[in-house]
Amino acid sequence: MSLKKNVLLAAIAGLALSASQVSMAQKAGDTTIYVGGAFIMPNSSNVTGLSTDGPSSNPWQAANLSGYNKQVATVNGSVDNSAAFVVTAFYMFTDHIGAELTLGAPTLMKVTTTDSLGSYSNAANARAAFPSIVAKYVFNEPGDTWRPYLGVGVNYTYFNSVTANTDYPNVNALANGGASLSSSWNPVLNGGVIYNFNDHWSLNAGVSWVPLTSTASFTSNVPNLGPYAGGTYTTTGKLNINPFDITLKVGYRF
Repeated sequence: MSLKKNVLLAAIAGLALSASQVSMAQKAGDTTIYVGGAFIMPNSSNVTGLSTDGPSSNPWQAANLSGYNKQVATVNGSVDNSAAFVVTAFYMFTDHIGAELTLGAPTLMKVTTTDSLGSYSNAANARAAFPSIVAKYVFNEPGDTWRPYLGVGVNYTYFNSVTANTDYPNVNALANGGASLSSSWNPVLNGGVIYNFNDHWSLNAGVSWVPLTSTASFTSNVPNLGPYAGGTYTTTGKLNINPFDITLKVGYRF
């Protein structure tokens, strides 16, 4: 066999090996690190079951408690859309089954409230973090450019830096002593598609739905009035957020 033929065969073998390497993205044992963004869209967010509890052992306290409960009976709220930076690690146990851990930078969530007197944008806000882990089934084969997936997992959402905008008189009446939102564990439903540029680089687009709820608490401090003692009144309710999260991220397979 001539030297020219040997060189040609070696080149063809090299190209074949290169093509086979490119075609093996998302195979068993692979880890891909993704970075990108998430657009968070609360779905029909609202507040339900608001009620106020506190002392009512004198006429001044009883009048305040009655007034609070009349006010909160007309209150509703919604959470505005927001965006966050996310980092994920996606590990493949087999050529089709993997798990993805997602960590996101805390995002600012703003709450708009309405009552019988009007609507109040940015009535409250909080920083929310939402780490999650999702098991995924990846369709098609490691050699395919397009790889759709479906997943199910669990999310832990916690809130900090919760503040109420006390410039609004109605908000000030209910929350002049502070506000808080409880943390919660929530299921995650997820679907999307991976587009493989080559063996290492890929683009991942997905959407998740999280039936997220939190207990909202607002504290109001009522001063003394003459001989009547004031008191601390706490209003609580269930905040339903139920967001859809749309993510777009670029990944590198190790």
